[in-house]
Amino acid sequence: MKKAILILIILILVSSVVGVIVVGMQTENKKIEELPFTITTANGTEINSDCSMAFVSGAEHTFNISKDFDFAILPNTSDKSNDFTFTIDGANKQFFSELGLYYAFDIATTKNSISIGVPQDTTIKTLLQRIYTNKEIVVPAEFENSTKEMFTLQLKEKGGKSVYYINFGINSMLIDLPENLVF
Repeated sequence: MKKAILILIILILVSSVVGVIVVGMQTENKKIEELPFTITTANGTEINSDCSMAFVSGAEHTFNISKDFDFAILPNTSDKSNDFTFTIDGANKQFFSELGLYYAFDIATTKNSISIGVPQDTTIKTLLQRIYTNKEIVVPAEFENSTKEMFTLQLKEKGGKSVYYINFGINSMLIDLPENLVF
């Protein structure tokens, strides 16, 4: 009788250990499946979500993405000072309401990459003029040549919940050199 109870206790302990291992493996596999996708720049630098960068005017900026994705280019609403009123043929419009900003850039996508071309000599005004062709655009002077992070590139995993937000500004790469600089 004692032997039967001892064998029963051992079987219960073994099945408990096996159950814990199986549940642990399933949880670990689920964690692996739920890891967010990764994004790297063309030179291999990994991008974190909610990061900031400068896009250079006259250059193409490529991101490699580990999963199928959807994208949008939106106003960067995380900084309320980025909002301004501009006019289109005299009619007022708020920058934060502008949802078609991807039309302002030269964009090429593949299944696992996106390239965003920024036209040479880009300003906020010239970007808006690319969206509203043949319209008169007036932008407040303080935003005309702004290098602030006015835009957000949103990259979302297709069919998933993972979203990356990359805030960016446009930089012309103009450098003011001191007059007395000697080479």
